[in-house]
Amino acid sequence: MTSLLASKEIQDYPNDPIITYKEGTKRSFTYKIIEEGFYPSANILAYTTRGTRYKIPNNYIVETTWGKSNTKQTLKCTINYIQNEPVFRAYFGEKFDKYVESRSSCTDVATRYQNVCIFLLIQ
Repeated sequence: MTSLLASKEIQDYPNDPIITYKEGTKRSFTYKIIEEGFYPSANILAYTTRGTRYKIPNNYIVETTWGKSNTKQTLKCTINYIQNEPVFRAYFGEKFDKYVESRSSCTDVATRYQNVCIFLLIQ
């Protein structure tokens, strides 16, 4: 029998830049909004394509953390418009000195990051 895990977002934004997203009792993610960004002019503004369409801001920066203390990982994710299109980047490493990017979506950049992690593990 499969049960749906309840998810919950805990936040007091903009008073507190930390947002916690919990799935059930065992999984949680923490997001810290570093920079809200701004929406570019309507002629170049891009939108998400799946489900509810959301505007994609420019100069958006967020840090996301997940995992237990011994496997904790933190990414700094950004969206910046380059040549009038959003570019999604996920920075990682001790000083966020490495990154992967995508001009497609946040999901695509997350997949690219996972592929880098897998590649590093098998070396």
